Amino acid sequence: MKHDLVSPAEAAQILKVSPRTIERWRTLSLGPPHVRLGRRVWYRRERLDEYIMVQEQS
Repeated sequence: MKHDLVSPAEAAQILKVSPRTIERWRTLSLGPPHVRLGRRVWYRRERLDEYIMVQEQS
């Protein structure tokens, strides 16, 4: 099973928001779920796609 992980900067580009917005969402437990591997933060591409679909429906 392959998991495509993207950095917060890449996630921001995909979601069309600033990297600061992604960081703020993360600290407030908002936005798409993230994965922490060691000290680094990553986002699963499929979760970003799901997040976009949910936002389109609301």
